[in-house]
Amino acid sequence: MLTADEKKIFSDYKRAFETYRKDNKVIELDTNFGKKLDYFYFRLEDSLPEYGYTIPPYRVSNVIIIFTTQGKGERVVGKIKAPMNKNSLVIIPSQTIQTGQHSEDTKGFLLGFNLNFFLQEHFPRHHLFKFELFRNDLKPYTQVTIGQAKTLKAIFDALLEERNQKWVNKNEMIALKILELILICERLFKHHEKLNRKSLSPTYVQYIDLIQQHYKEQHSTSYYAKLLHIHPNVLNSICKRHLDQSAKQTIDAKLIREAEDLLFHTNLTVKEIAYELGFASASHFFRFFKRHTGSSPQVLRQKHLNVS
Repeated sequence: MLTADEKKIFSDYKRAFETYRKDNKVIELDTNFGKKLDYFYFRLEDSLPEYGYTIPPYRVSNVIIIFTTQGKGERVVGKIKAPMNKNSLVIIPSQTIQTGQHSEDTKGFLLGFNLNFFLQEHFPRHHLFKFELFRNDLKPYTQVTIGQAKTLKAIFDALLEERNQKWVNKNEMIALKILELILICERLFKHHEKLNRKSLSPTYVQYIDLIQQHYKEQHSTSYYAKLLHIHPNVLNSICKRHLDQSAKQTIDAKLIREAEDLLFHTNLTVKEIAYELGFASASHFFRFFKRHTGSSPQVLRQKHLNVS
């Protein structure tokens, strides 16, 4: 049985999706929600019939976890297509544009939560800061085993059972269950990422890790090749084998992703972003950005604001 809050959420979703059909703009659900909740969760078989099996593009400040136990479909998270089949697990970071399509026999669970709620003083915040689960560059989906699926389903079932109780400390118990779910998802995604890395060249993995550490200060291939004790040409060959792009293109792609993130999600000026990313001047950054995107930083930021 749905709670009053969940019925209100479905109503807000439905109204927002109907608005999209009129103007075809990305839906900002935060502005459509009549009530801001620290968390909400429900069965997909309860929610999808309410607002349709085709999900228009939207984003929200909540982190979203979707676990499907039956059906077929797909969620597009940012630019990544995530299959939504039996035992699929998808994590959608805060403020990430998503859209989707589900078959009518889809079953499973959706959880949305405000990460800031779990960063309050009475929670052990230092653990969450270390989580890789909330990285925007993490592959947002994975396929879990039958045993892992049973564990996830048990937690979601417990959450659904907990909300029907009238205990004084119900909210605290629910928060702990959600934290348990977050911890399990963190472990699953880290495990699957390690398995994927085993099939990659160790040098390539080291290179990606080094870029993550030094991209704000070092933009040259030769710097990383020296750290890896290989010739830049060898590093190029490794990158082309794994990514079909050069070592320099790999660095540049990281810089563009970070620049777009700062343009879209902060109020930093273009000059401040240029210095944040290690460019010698704003004009140097401007030329670099336009060469790779075809637009100036200011124009792309304005386009993003118009879509929003």
